[in-house]
Amino acid sequence: MICIKLQGGFGNQLFQYAAAMALADFHKTTVGFDLRFLNKQGQDQKHTMRAYALDLFAIPFEELTFLDEIALNFRRLPIQHGIQKILNQSKKWITYDETSLLHEPDIRKLTSKNSYLTGYFQSEYYFKTVEDKIRKVCQFTNMADNWDSDRIMRTNSVSMHVRRGDYILNPDVHRYHGLCSVDYYEKAVRFIAERQADLHLFVFSDDITWARRHLQFPFPTHFLSYSQEEDLWLMSCCQCHIIANSSFSWWGAWLNKNPKKIVVAPVRWFADDKAESQSLTIVPETWVRI
Repeated sequence: MICIKLQGGFGNQLFQYAAAMALADFHKTTVGFDLRFLNKQGQDQKHTMRAYALDLFAIPFEELTFLDEIALNFRRLPIQHGIQKILNQSKKWITYDETSLLHEPDIRKLTSKNSYLTGYFQSEYYFKTVEDKIRKVCQFTNMADNWDSDRIMRTNSVSMHVRRGDYILNPDVHRYHGLCSVDYYEKAVRFIAERQADLHLFVFSDDITWARRHLQFPFPTHFLSYSQEEDLWLMSCCQCHIIANSSFSWWGAWLNKNPKKIVVAPVRWFADDKAESQSLTIVPETWVRI
């Protein structure tokens, strides 16, 4: 089993699942999720509280057994091998801890068919080999068409994601991530408008009131606020995308199958200088950074 520690929100969990699936495919084994961090993170105020979000999709995964949990809890201690012998029914784990946000090209060599992964794995390079399988699993089969989905389907639609929420409210998160400016969104709209005609903008945000107040464009603009699941689905249905420095809108754009899509991303992904220095492989090469 390739077991990954799930952490973060919807988009981050998708990255983690996709990386684990690619490794499981390579090592010819199954995917497992360690949900313990999600279940206890209310005790950690440095992280935004998140719940398991991938039940939107029919993702097959295993859970850690009690013996696996014991073996993993002792995996960094000198007595690990002795404990492993005692727990002979459990797997012998290889642990892989992500040390940089940059893509690690040797991850296949550094893992085996029983590996425990910790990290965010925010790069499509981790799962390009199983792209078709990821798209097949991540289908929005339970979504019902509505007035907004109809407008998105019949117009030259552009999704625009405005991420605020914990980027504003949590000082630690704000210092790390930062915010996309109104100027960024205006430049991104102009860039797409120079290449596409008759744009219809569909704005998604966790602060839709702020977005209505501050974002004005010379194109039909629709401000939408559904559930996270519906927002991701509607984003993926748009023809082109203006994303925030957010893994959530990253996936909204990536899941769009349109081969001619234009995706605009911010040129700076993180406010934190160290994280930004490691952000080169987050945004796909075919996307435009402004």
